[in-house]
Amino acid sequence: MAVPLPVLGAWWVAYYWPFVAPSGPIWQGPRARQGTGVRDDLAFRPVLTALRTVWEADFGAARPADGFLLIQDLRVPRKRATYPRRW
Repeated sequence: MAVPLPVLGAWWVAYYWPFVAPSGPIWQGPRARQGTGVRDDLAFRPVLTALRTVWEADFGAARPADGFLLIQDLRVPRKRATYPRRW
């Protein structure tokens, strides 16, 4: 059986969207100390937080379900064309 990683990745974006709110992140368990700082609980938290920050700058305040809206829009070429080229 094969695991479709692009599909799985898209669902992860949608599922973890509310957890990476720049104004109030929801941490997924304890964060370990690493050197002089603290390690992120999710390896992809910085990247997904950056994406959400761009989303909020372009579309206003983000709602928890906007991750699902984003992955749906990016699947439709007509809607994907309306997004900024930097995406």
